[in-house]
Parts: sequence; C-alpha cells; structure tokens
Amino acid sequence: MPIILAVQLLIVDWTMADVDILLWSFAANLFAVLEYINYYHKQLMVDNTSDVAYILRNKRLKTASLAKDLKENSF
Repeated sequence: MPIILAVQLLIVDWTMADVDILLWSFAANLFAVLEYINYYHKQLMVDNTSDVAYILRNKRLKTASLAKDLKENSF
C-alpha cells in the first residue's frame, strides 16, 4: 500500500481539492491495517471488563482468537 501511494503521488497532479479524497483514502487504509492486526495478531478491541482486567494483569494485549485457531490447526 505505501508503495502504491508513493507512485500515485508522483504520477498524479494533485490539487487542494484532492486532499480530502487522499485523507479519506488514508483513513480507510489505516482502518484496514488495524482490522488485519485485530483479526490475525493481537486483539485490539476491548469489549468488556474481563478484557480490561487481562490487559492490566498481563500488561499486554490478548492474542487474537483467529490467530490461536490458525496456529493450532496449521497444515
């Protein structure tokens, strides 16, 4: 994604009107990266008090459930 963004910035003649589109694109890509991390690596979402208690007790984020499942059922 960063390489494609850099190429676009070099090739396309950006105007001030395009900055809004660029910001929305950056926000959407950032959200996609955070969702990837949330599903496959670390649980970023803190839903309930047990999640908060885990973070305070262990001083780190929980491993994502899907990451555990994929690790246990590797081919």
